[in-house]
Amino acid sequence: MHGLELIAHAAANVWSLLADLQAQGIAVWVVAGTLLWSGTVKMLRPAVATAGVVRFGLLKRGSPAVGRGIGIAELCLAMFLIAGVVPLFALATATAVFATFAWLIGAQLRAGDTRPCYCFGSDAPLTRTALVRAAVVAGLAFVLATTAPVLGSLPSGTEIARNAVGALAVNMIRPASIASTAVLRKGRSST
Repeated sequence: MHGLELIAHAAANVWSLLADLQAQGIAVWVVAGTLLWSGTVKMLRPAVATAGVVRFGLLKRGSPAVGRGIGIAELCLAMFLIAGVVPLFALATATAVFATFAWLIGAQLRAGDTRPCYCFGSDAPLTRTALVRAAVVAGLAFVLATTAPVLGSLPSGTEIARNAVGALAVNMIRPASIASTAVLRKGRSST
């Protein structure tokens, strides 16, 4: 097999794997988890998120409100995916979002520009890893969106949404809060 045949064969294997409902559930959680992670960081560090938008030339300047707005949008999209609310719209939107990120990152890398993209709050230089991550998540969302007949069977419900909100809340707790809680618990156990 040559390169294109290998790629086609791998794509067919991914499509057939994602016909399995458990695999679809895992793929939805990968896409939603990436959005939860990204959205949470944008909510915690909105100025950094805005710097990323300005860095890619999408805005000439911006305020932390821009970063917060993007974070809120990503968190809402993640919740839609987790709860199974308008799944085709949510998956199509996630595909567009991550494909756009991949395109922007790829354009910067092709131009030899490795300044930070502030992806996930990081100020590390832009690398191919960021490109691959965005492309893989876009591909997963696309494959899920094209398997629309089974979308109604994806994991959903209030328990999953409740767990996701709990996970989000845990992600927003700062390390200092965790340390002070540990000190309080230690003090209680000695009495």
